[in-house]
Amino acid sequence: MTLLRFHAEWCMPCKASLPSWNKYQEDHPELTMNSYDVDKEETKKLLELYDIASVPTVVLLDKEGKYLNKHVGMFNTFDLDKLFPSN
Repeated sequence: MTLLRFHAEWCMPCKASLPSWNKYQEDHPELTMNSYDVDKEETKKLLELYDIASVPTVVLLDKEGKYLNKHVGMFNTFDLDKLFPSN
């Protein structure tokens, strides 16, 4: 599975959520985790694809790259856990 984090350099909640993102990445090496700055031109298509309107936003994709879930706003590791479907 893949987590995509959309953020901006000027976004204070993005900065505040970064330690949780880093901790989650450290604790879950089985996940692919990528970060995208919304102000970068190369990110524009992803913003449209996943309907990103504010930051921070985290998107969960399945193994085939299909959208599963999204969290909008400041987050911690518990919020990231909630993105995953129950087994």
